[in-house]
Amino acid sequence: MIRLRPFLLLVVLAWVFASTAALAQTCAAPGWDGPATASGVINSYHGGSGSPSAGANSISVVSVAGQRSSTRSLRAGDLILIMQMQDSATPANAGLHEYAQIVGISGTTVQLNRALTNSYNQTMNTTNVRNWQVVYVPQYSSVTVSGTVSADRWSITTATGVVTGGIVAMDVAGSMTLTGTITVAGAGFRGGAGLNGTGTRVGGSYTDANYNMTTTAANLSGALKGEGIEGTPFQVFDGTVTPVDYLALLGQGYSTGAGGRGARGNAGGGGNNGNPPGDANGLNSGGGGGANAGAGGRGGNAWNSNTSGGALNLPAGGNTGNEAGGLGGGAITNSATLLVLGGGGGAGSANNSTGANTVTIWPPTTSTVANGAEGPIASSGARGGGIVLVRAGSIAGSGVIDADGYNAHNKSPVAATDSAGGGGGGGSIFVTSGSGTGAGLTMRARGGWGGRSNYFNHGPGAGGGGGYILTNLTAASTSVIPGQNGLDACCGGTAGNGSPKAYNSTPGAAGTVVTTGGTPTGVLGGASCLPAVTIAKSTSTPLISVATSATAVYSISASNSGGAATNLYLFDVALPPGWTYLSSPAPTYTYSPAPPPASGSNASGAENTAAVLPAGFPVNSATSANSATSVTLRASGAAPGVVPTAGNGTLSFGSFYLPQNGVITVSFVVSIPDAATVGTYHNPAGAVFLDPTRLSTAARMVAPLTNVNANRNATAISGNTSYASGATTNVTGTHFSGLQAGPTSDDVRLLADLSVSKTGPATASAGGTGTYSLVGRNLGRAIASQTYSSSQATDVTTTSVPATLGANPMQITDTLPSGVALAATPTGSNWTCTGGVGSTTFTCSYFQATPTNAYPLASNTALPTISAVVSFGTSTCPITTNTASISLTPAESSTANNTSNAVATSVSCSASLSVTKDNGTTTLIAGATTQYTVTFANSGPAAADGAIAKDTPSSGLSACSVSSCAPSGTGVCPAAGLWPNLLTGPGLTLSSFASGASLSFVVACNVTATGL
Repeated sequence: MIRLRPFLLLVVLAWVFASTAALAQTCAAPGWDGPATASGVINSYHGGSGSPSAGANSISVVSVAGQRSSTRSLRAGDLILIMQMQDSATPANAGLHEYAQIVGISGTTVQLNRALTNSYNQTMNTTNVRNWQVVYVPQYSSVTVSGTVSADRWSITTATGVVTGGIVAMDVAGSMTLTGTITVAGAGFRGGAGLNGTGTRVGGSYTDANYNMTTTAANLSGALKGEGIEGTPFQVFDGTVTPVDYLALLGQGYSTGAGGRGARGNAGGGGNNGNPPGDANGLNSGGGGGANAGAGGRGGNAWNSNTSGGALNLPAGGNTGNEAGGLGGGAITNSATLLVLGGGGGAGSANNSTGANTVTIWPPTTSTVANGAEGPIASSGARGGGIVLVRAGSIAGSGVIDADGYNAHNKSPVAATDSAGGGGGGGSIFVTSGSGTGAGLTMRARGGWGGRSNYFNHGPGAGGGGGYILTNLTAASTSVIPGQNGLDACCGGTAGNGSPKAYNSTPGAAGTVVTTGGTPTGVLGGASCLPAVTIAKSTSTPLISVATSATAVYSISASNSGGAATNLYLFDVALPPGWTYLSSPAPTYTYSPAPPPASGSNASGAENTAAVLPAGFPVNSATSANSATSVTLRASGAAPGVVPTAGNGTLSFGSFYLPQNGVITVSFVVSIPDAATVGTYHNPAGAVFLDPTRLSTAARMVAPLTNVNANRNATAISGNTSYASGATTNVTGTHFSGLQAGPTSDDVRLLADLSVSKTGPATASAGGTGTYSLVGRNLGRAIASQTYSSSQATDVTTTSVPATLGANPMQITDTLPSGVALAATPTGSNWTCTGGVGSTTFTCSYFQATPTNAYPLASNTALPTISAVVSFGTSTCPITTNTASISLTPAESSTANNTSNAVATSVSCSASLSVTKDNGTTTLIAGATTQYTVTFANSGPAAADGAIAKDTPSSGLSACSVSSCAPSGTGVCPAAGLWPNLLTGPGLTLSSFASGASLSFVVACNVTATGL
């Protein structure tokens, strides 16, 4: 028996499936059952229950536990084959099949990872025989077949109608070595049972295709058809002296009658009595051959003592109404999506096979002498071949895959004188390999030989038709030849009339070999579904403002677009130096998709295994063993068995099971040391998982090739980036790059906190000078040059400062107020300042002499003072606020302290006003007029905006008026409509009267004064 090592895993190679790789594909868990040396029955068989329709996501089985020889129960993660075996209502549906993966089991309901493509029907009654089964398909990582792998032969349970068997199926993610035999020879549909009958039919003809037979063997007229895709007769031969009886289960069996020479689907027809209304079933004819891709042959003629044969072995003279042999089963068009069991041969008719039923050789040989059966049972038809489905990454060896139909028994001894049954049809073989030509391998699905009758002119059996082989192993030896027809007067029996002769029996037709490839429906093979694990990393704390006791929160996610990955470990390959894992708060785990509401779910989750990684991993490959006999999953959201310990800087989480389209996310907290300097820190992540093509039970771990060493010290996450089987095949997927050029979702930026303070002279005089002092400070974390290879933060070394932090990474800028200008270029130790005499702005950049850049700068450190001497212009009254600012290209935790104001109290900062008035004469004449020029001036230094000008005429002057206003310097005349205010009321307001302004008004008056 096979030793199962059921590890969860998956694989992808390429062959015919390569063309589908770019398309959406459905994968299972290749490698789930680990490496094996396979022998015996490797599959378990489970009868289908009910009739699920296309599109259904669940099916029901009669029993989850294995039936018949295998007792392996179905479980989540298993790959299964679903196949419609028989369908009398719609024969074209028989052989339809598809692969699916079990994602959950509830009672006898099996939940699938994909919707059904086909509909499947279950009906077992006298009208319809429609049934299907589920076959567990082992998913090996690698397999050796040095002995014999076989199938439970096809069978229908007589009491319940449960159908099982006939199929060997395996899925090999990696390499398959075949030096032994995989056989389903004779495991297909069964032949009609050979029965003695002495009944006669009231009517009908020896050429009748179908008719109902009596239910008592002694009253039979003619023989039973074989079993095939359209149903089962009420008694079949299965290698025992007692036929398998379905009378209680199926009634008549075929709805149109189990008798008649006509074929039903790929089953051979039964031999008719050559004279139904009489002769007590005494004119015996041979059974038809079973069929598959090649049609079955025709059974030999009924007894006629006057027939001497001829060139074509046809009746010659006398009665020509004895061509009553069973017709061969019809040819079936197989494909990668439809495969059938070889049809059973029809039975030859018997009435006086007096010997007791005895089977001494099973299966029958092609010997020209007795081949192991006596009595009426020797008239039985033979079993057809079964079905083999193999999908592998590579196949090599000199072994055999055998799906031959069985030969029918020869009639012996003389006491068994009646006709023989037809040979079984060859079975079906589907074999694909990602590599290898199959040189040295042999595949055969040959038709079985027809039986030989013991007495002359008793119908021999027909040959079975050849089977079907679909493979891409173009160098393999293949054979689908048909079975030969039998002869009469065999094995020391009574000869006559030209015997031994075919007596109108014929061989079957050749089957079909196809080497153009094909893809079955449903889940792809493991060799085309290797895991494709992509690691992502992010942080929910991208900006860290505090300078002490800081923490960062990271999340590592693994997603899988390929087949399931098992024993998956997630790694934070190396936190930045000094950063360490905190076990409290505990990490959280999120698994998607959520498991279905059933036991044994294979949704994403933590594996309940004892496997652990070696100390110090990841370094090269893992060698720890995992000998678990099964892999189960903890509850959704549960923690895995391996988690980091507090204080570690290299973190491992595992192990996990990650199915196709699954996502696992682990979130955790790390401590940031107070000594960590300002900068942007990058952090890689990666994964390893169990090699789904491994050759031994050792836990060989693999890692995606992409970004396998994308971390600061270029250490590979795993030494294995190719699969053990097909070692040139690189592991697909990708790790998360922690390099500077990698993604930014994980970047954590430790922020600076700079401040500036500015002081100036207590007083400032217009036209004088003063000195401003500017002091920058680092109130937060230290700022230092970063070198990625050692700090894991973005490089800010001397050569990369301009590109990373800007041309001037640390600057203080001052924009002087109006009227204030530099009296000299500002100075300060290690500061380089722009702006010369007369400049109204200046910028100072900080670069130390050693090293020649802005760093390092310790926390809570004041920078050297910048001194800026300025001159206050004579018009600079009053002195306005002077603001300085400090800046650093990286974001800061607080910018409120990045500016500072300095205000100087103004002194000697007032206006100086004057007025003159002159009319250019020293005498006035009564009755005459005179003009005065009145000039108002502000010699500063301050403006006198809002000053009031007034000229009050003296007595002796009347009718005065203002005729003009002439400005000079910075003067601005009021509107003309306001000029009269100069002479009356509160006076004329000079809204703009700057320093240096002068206004001259002309005032004309009448002279009324008299006297000296």
